[in-house]
Amino acid sequence: MCARIMVLFIGITLVLVGCTKEKMSHDPTEPNQDVTEVPVTPIVTDKFLGDIGELRITPYARNLQSGFSVYSSPLRFDKWLERPTNKPEYGRIVAAGTSIEMIVIGGSLSAGVKDGGLSREGQLGCYSNLVATQLGMIDFVTPVFEEPYSNGTGFDIRMNRSELFFNRVNNDLAILQAEAHGNPPVLRPFKGPNVSNFSVPWLTTWDIFAATWDSTRIGKGVNAFGVSWAPFLPYAWRFVPRAHFEQGTFYQHIRKTQSYNFYLLEDRGDYFLNAIRMKRPISQGALLYDMKEGEYHTLRLIKMLSYAGQKGVIMTVPRLRDLGITDWNVTVLNTNESQMYDTAVEINNGHFRKWAAEHDLALVDLENLYSDINNGRYTTEQGLKITGGLSGNFFSSDGIYPTTLGQAVIANEVIKAINIQYNSKIPLVDIRSYMSTIGVSID
Repeated sequence: MCARIMVLFIGITLVLVGCTKEKMSHDPTEPNQDVTEVPVTPIVTDKFLGDIGELRITPYARNLQSGFSVYSSPLRFDKWLERPTNKPEYGRIVAAGTSIEMIVIGGSLSAGVKDGGLSREGQLGCYSNLVATQLGMIDFVTPVFEEPYSNGTGFDIRMNRSELFFNRVNNDLAILQAEAHGNPPVLRPFKGPNVSNFSVPWLTTWDIFAATWDSTRIGKGVNAFGVSWAPFLPYAWRFVPRAHFEQGTFYQHIRKTQSYNFYLLEDRGDYFLNAIRMKRPISQGALLYDMKEGEYHTLRLIKMLSYAGQKGVIMTVPRLRDLGITDWNVTVLNTNESQMYDTAVEINNGHFRKWAAEHDLALVDLENLYSDINNGRYTTEQGLKITGGLSGNFFSSDGIYPTTLGQAVIANEVIKAINIQYNSKIPLVDIRSYMSTIGVSID
């Protein structure tokens, strides 16, 4: 074990540096992993660009936008990460004397989406980074945006928590090229080392195994979203060469660039939300059919990620009625559609609970967590009341994804699940100390 752990913020990545370890070697047949920056002019805008991948529930969110704002994050995540930490007891997670090598695969939640966008602040504060820190990891890498482009895709700021209207942040964006004429959007590439957090907005296990991209389809064939690319690809292209997706899958990239002995898998959350975003009538048959297809891919990925006996974590999916968007005075789904949605979620979560038991995985029950928060039944270990809805402290302005505080709550739920399943002693995040240290007022 290293005697000292140093935290470095290098460019656009958060890298925990300490003892070195051998990484999985690259396959010589794999395309060059270096991401070349697209030679286009950075966008400076005073108008609405549209969402990269529609991270908000549209068109309702657009109807609530009242203007634009500039933003510079005051949060200091480095102060928390630089503090001394002790190596925890790993229990059954890994063999005695072995260090944790964790990867994370997930969608918007695990990528750090909040306030209807993806930004450096959201990426640094996502539960994935907090769990890695509490595990004592020394080289966990999240592909965060560079500081000059820290506001990423742009996001929403509610000027008054008592009102639903918000302004869209449109400064310091990482958008090099907006979607136009059938061409996909382009985000500034990640130039750091191989990532550990492979989570990107919209990612599902279907995409991990099947989503490829043929540039010759631009302006020709389109998918259900009306474009020629899977919505997760513009985010993945930041650290995976486009050429790879013309020849291979996301899963193949993960296996060829990162070794691991522990994993976090967050799946299906974005998939269910897509049923709303796609602006089509929701039928029970369509939900159940899609869920059955997704079930196959999720179970397949669990088995493949555990191929050498690796331990891991999986998560259930929250019910629609427990999300903050139910506070909106706008119609998202009618009563019948909402009931069908929640029924499909409950069936899906039954599968996740079963798989956790069958494959010796820790289970984070987001369905129950979000229900407890929505119904006023959740208090942190430090006595902090966590509240739901758009006026509470758990959901960000989009009513879907957590605040920085909410991400810390989820991080502790992940750690609790790990400790219970694997008899480990991973310390929880002291949420009050954490929020105070990084500069968030919770009083």
